[in-house]
Amino acid sequence: MNLSSHHMEELYRFRQFTIQCLSPQQNRVLQIMATEGLPHKQVAQIISRDIKTVEKVVTIITKKYRDFYGSPEQNASFRRIQSRAAYYYFLKDLL
Repeated sequence: MNLSSHHMEELYRFRQFTIQCLSPQQNRVLQIMATEGLPHKQVAQIISRDIKTVEKVVTIITKKYRDFYGSPEQNASFRRIQSRAAYYYFLKDLL
């Protein structure tokens, strides 16, 4: 599979975000939600945490994402973050 340089840059940038900004738990929650599309309640069961914890993690991920990417992504929704994360988690082995 050949990816354009723009797509590779986006993968590298998202990789930096996950490495620099997310804790292992936050990374796991994002990966589960992005690749499996599960609701908060099921993610909470998988990681053996309360649903409120998952909701808080989602809020933290969103804030960290906005801070990392700056002004172009200040209004990014978690749905957008999930979409970028899915792209990253499915293709990260190409990096």
